[in-house]
Amino acid sequence: LVQRRQYSLPELVELVRGQTARDRRPNKALCPKRYDLLLRGYRHQRLLQSIATDGVCPGWLRPEPHQNKRPANHHSAKRNLSAEIASIRKGQDASQYLVVNRDVAALWVNVQISPFGAVAKKDVDPSVEVRLIHDLSFPVGDSTNDASDKASFPDAHYTNVAAIARRIDECG
Repeated sequence: LVQRRQYSLPELVELVRGQTARDRRPNKALCPKRYDLLLRGYRHQRLLQSIATDGVCPGWLRPEPHQNKRPANHHSAKRNLSAEIASIRKGQDASQYLVVNRDVAALWVNVQISPFGAVAKKDVDPSVEVRLIHDLSFPVGDSTNDASDKASFPDAHYTNVAAIARRIDECG
């Protein structure tokens, strides 16, 4: 389909997400109108509404990736290849991953590619199942994280789970 219609990567992603001219939201489960009411007064309300409407729009330090070749996956991913493939297929079935073959990927220029790694899950045979690691920090100097404009990221502050539990107890 991609080769026949010459879809760009953004066009394919929009097709897979069900985005139309009438509904541009990339994630149909997020409702910006509902956030207007639910998040009123929250300091990141506009950001979350924007994400619900347009998706995450990262800032880049360079207008185009400058990778000369696709980085090799980590050795950890190669050790249990069948388990990694099963995990990728599971993510594909859940609409978490968009998987294309090399011929299709070669049609698209200016795509930043990051390598995979894999780690064993607790109490699971790694030849059966692994946890995928999408390494956004490799290769050093040419990675997705290196190309990202950190100044465009919102400040993230996390509340310790113990503080959340205390708050639940106070309300309970």
